[in-house]
Amino acid sequence: MGMASAICNMADIYKQDEDYKKAEELFTEGLAVFRETGHISGVAEVLLSLGEIRKIKGDLSKAKDFFDEALSIQEKIANERGIAKALIALGEVYYETKDYKKAQEYLYKSLRRAAKLKATGLIAITLADVTKCLLSSGQEELAYEVITFVSPELIDDERMKKEVKEITKQIESKLTKQNIDNISKKAKTKKLEDILKIIK
Repeated sequence: MGMASAICNMADIYKQDEDYKKAEELFTEGLAVFRETGHISGVAEVLLSLGEIRKIKGDLSKAKDFFDEALSIQEKIANERGIAKALIALGEVYYETKDYKKAQEYLYKSLRRAAKLKATGLIAITLADVTKCLLSSGQEELAYEVITFVSPELIDDERMKKEVKEITKQIESKLTKQNIDNISKKAKTKKLEDILKIIK
C-alpha cells in the first residue's frame, strides 16, 4: 500500500501541474498496485482521479466508466464520503453532456449524503455544480440563490474555486441589482435544508 500511495502522491503533483499524461501514467501504475494488494478503497480513489483526468481531456465516456466503477466499489464498502464524491463526478459528466436533469439527480443524491456527513467541502462543490446546471437551464434566480450558499474558501480545488467566482459574476451579469439584493436577503434566512427542498 505504501508504494501505491507514493506513486499516486507523485501523480497528484503532476495533475496539479496539468501534466495529465504523466499523471495518468502514474495513477494507472498505482491502480495496478492497489488492485494487486487488494486495497479496495485505494482502487476507488485512483479510479476517481483517472476519471477526472479523462474528463479534463474530453473523454467523457471513459471518465464515466471510471466513475461508475468507483461508485460501485464505494457502495460495496459503504463509504458514504466516497459515494458522495463518485456521485459528484458522475453528475459533472452528465452536465458536460448537457443532460442537466440527470446531472441534478446525481448531484442531489450527493448533496444529501454530504449534508448528513456535514462535509462542508463536498457540500460547496456539489452546490456549485448544481448552480451550473440551473444556470444552463435558464434558471438564473434560483442559480444565484444556490450559489450564495457556496463559500469558495471551503473548496480545496483551485480550478473549482476560480470557477465558483466566475459563475457568480456570470449570474450577476444576467440579473438586475434589485433581483440580486432581494435574493441575497432571502438567502440570509435560508438553511441548507431549504435549498435541498427547492432544488429537488
